[in-house]
Amino acid sequence: MTSRAGSAGGPKPGRASFCGELGGATNNLNSRGDLNRYEVVFYAGLMQVARILSIAIGLISTAGLVRAGITYKLRVETAKGKVANYTVWADGQASRTEITPYENMPELERQYPIVLSTNGGKTLLYLRPENHTWYERSDKTRPLQDIAAVGTNARLLEHNVTVTEEVSGEKIAGLATRQVVVRASWVIESEIDTEKVKLHKTRTILIWVADFSCAPKTSREAPRFKFGVPELDGAIRAKLDSVEGLIVRVADSTTERYEGGAVRAFVSQSEVNEPRCSELRPSLFAIPKDYRYQQPVIGAPGA
Repeated sequence: MTSRAGSAGGPKPGRASFCGELGGATNNLNSRGDLNRYEVVFYAGLMQVARILSIAIGLISTAGLVRAGITYKLRVETAKGKVANYTVWADGQASRTEITPYENMPELERQYPIVLSTNGGKTLLYLRPENHTWYERSDKTRPLQDIAAVGTNARLLEHNVTVTEEVSGEKIAGLATRQVVVRASWVIESEIDTEKVKLHKTRTILIWVADFSCAPKTSREAPRFKFGVPELDGAIRAKLDSVEGLIVRVADSTTERYEGGAVRAFVSQSEVNEPRCSELRPSLFAIPKDYRYQQPVIGAPGA
């Protein structure tokens, strides 16, 4: 790195020139016969200070290039039985997720295999290396009408959320764990003509957490536990905020039924492998300069 100060004809001020000049001056003075022992000790101490300053300047100059974070592999099995594998890099509120291609993967995932976030998942940036484009999607709450699926004028009648922490004897990825259990139930009412229809939903999430020094706060991993109902999502995020550690396994079970209808159940699970603390460059979480913004176009020629 070149210093902006200094003349073109001489050495520019910097770590090397500063220490070299100070060290040379100290050696010259030390070789003179007119120094007493107190002056020699003084200049020897000054030399040690110069060395410490040299190291400090070097650390400061590289601090902006790397920062401590975590890297791990994530295996996800969906409710439909599909298995996807990801590599995740995370540092505080910043994260980068890359999916490994697999057979019959959704087209949008195939085109945009890299997902970035710098605000804890509130905004997601999708990168398409194939044509160097990206697009943005905010983590917005879905309308209740979308969740109800049928009828109009959907509204939340009742809801309940509990989060408890329990002891776990399991070791996952070689780490001792404890278990956090999230239980929720809610009822959404909508209208079909003059008739009112109620949708009953329950969700139980078993979360195994391990102590890991470089892991982001558990609450920052909460976006993947979203229910789509503001009252439920806010309660879960608040309760997970006090839980520290790395989420290493999740078992997620959901049921739903309309009054008078059959119960439908959905189960998914995920597990972390090979977690490790690592030095991460800020560029991992940034959109490359040669990428341009473009909303995805699925199914169109050349897409």
